Amino acid sequence: MADSKRQKIDASDKLLIGNLLRRVDAARRFPDNTDPCVRHVQIMGETLGAGLPYPMLDEERGHCAISLLAVVAALYEARNALEAAGLPTRPSPTDASGVPLSSKAKPSGDLT
Repeated sequence: MADSKRQKIDASDKLLIGNLLRRVDAARRFPDNTDPCVRHVQIMGETLGAGLPYPMLDEERGHCAISLLAVVAALYEARNALEAAGLPTRPSPTDASGVPLSSKAKPSGDLT
């Protein structure tokens, strides 16, 4: 793909994207914890995170929406199952990227 189509990603977003890509790589256990929708969303994130266009967002919006919503539904269902089992449901005190919400917290992808 031509570099002329690449969009600039600001430095702070690059750091967050890099952190998230490392977390994805560490957590992925193909084929046991993946499915077509998860892999599709990962490809979208990797492509967009590299500043490249993802033509399928324009050409097949419905398919992209299905993949995104299926992954969000699975995340909510997994969090509900964790909560029902009395386990933590999300990283804390960080946001979803693992970045501290306060300057005193350390980055973590842990569920503790």
